[in-house]
Amino acid sequence: MIDNLIKKYYDFISRFGLSSFQLKVIAIITMTIDHTGITLLRGTQYYDICRNIGRLAFPIFCFLITEGFTKTRDVKKYALRLFIFACISEIPFNYMLDGRWFSFKHQNVFFTLLLGLLLIWWYSYFNLKNRYYIALAGVPAFMAAAYLLKTDYSWWGVMLIFLFYAFKDKLLYAAGFTGASMLLYGGREKYAVFSLVPIMLYNGKKGHSIKYFFYAYYPLHIIILCVLRYYIRYHH
Repeated sequence: MIDNLIKKYYDFISRFGLSSFQLKVIAIITMTIDHTGITLLRGTQYYDICRNIGRLAFPIFCFLITEGFTKTRDVKKYALRLFIFACISEIPFNYMLDGRWFSFKHQNVFFTLLLGLLLIWWYSYFNLKNRYYIALAGVPAFMAAAYLLKTDYSWWGVMLIFLFYAFKDKLLYAAGFTGASMLLYGGREKYAVFSLVPIMLYNGKKGHSIKYFFYAYYPLHIIILCVLRYYIRYHH
């Protein structure tokens, strides 16, 4: 019976599933709603609604990092892109959160995604060499790095990427473990569990390819929201 249900699930995914492009669209829409709440709707009745909807974005990006790692031809270039856009995004990210250009209180999500990518790269490299203890030692090390650097989503974000990678061939297990981590992490992040719905609909296909748009969208939409906040604050 269970095997039959699993077969029906995969048949459904193959016909009606979501490509990585469609997952990215869902992620950037929910992320934009989240950042709109942070930037424009603080103190209003809509703030919490926007922030809760925004919880769907990050786990989808984490899942896509693992997909990107398994399919990229050059991990070094992949990591370099994340680092470059992390640096580009840091100033607008700081201004969005604190109203200051430079702040070391909180680093943007690209740094978290980069650390997660480096972790699964480390883990994969040493795992293939049968050096399992060294491979596993990277997990707390990179989680600690995220915590110390105060990256967005901190150690939990890096752990989420690792869990998606560790169970990349067993999506149902990945959903179970990541879902449990979201609920246990608590707070607003419990709403992130709903991100598993589109993730579980992933069909393994790439879809449309507009790679650099998704990288550039992050700093650009923050800049636009900050300009709108400035205009509203000083012209109304």
